[in-house]
Amino acid sequence: MRFVNRILAALLALGLIIGGLLLVIEVIAQRAGSAPVLVRWDTAYTWASKTTWQSNTLRITFIVMALVGLLLLIVELRRASVKRLSVANTAEHVDIAYTRRGVAGSVRSAVDGVDGVGRSAVVVGRQSIRVVATASSTEPGAAKALNESVSDAVQREVNELNLEPSPRVNVTMRARRS
Repeated sequence: MRFVNRILAALLALGLIIGGLLLVIEVIAQRAGSAPVLVRWDTAYTWASKTTWQSNTLRITFIVMALVGLLLLIVELRRASVKRLSVANTAEHVDIAYTRRGVAGSVRSAVDGVDGVGRSAVVVGRQSIRVVATASSTEPGAAKALNESVSDAVQREVNELNLEPSPRVNVTMRARRS
């Protein structure tokens, strides 16, 4: 959501800058005694002076604006994804944490250190770590035999990281495709 927020903020800022510049140009033109330069404000002013607050056009516009605002509020209140995983520590007033990417790299290194593993993919979630490792061998029996070794290596690495709360570990071993 951070990317969308940045785009919306940039668009809003750009709109405010353009609106401010238009206002300055039109005020200078009006003070100089000239007609509107870029925007026909007099037409909008005439429409606004004839339109009442009870007009259906205004009511629909306000309802649409309220719905868009409510939608944006609901989207922003959604819980953000966890970028950092806290570490259990004994020191008070000290915040220690790992990034998801750092935990994934550490677990991937532990998995790749097991003999017989060709490659691995690690996904670190809020409460779990998923590891999909591919054995160097094409035989399914070899992958099953490596499952316990890889699971132990992953659990050992997670225990050394001392994450709070400790995430669930899910390891899947696959045989290499021929």
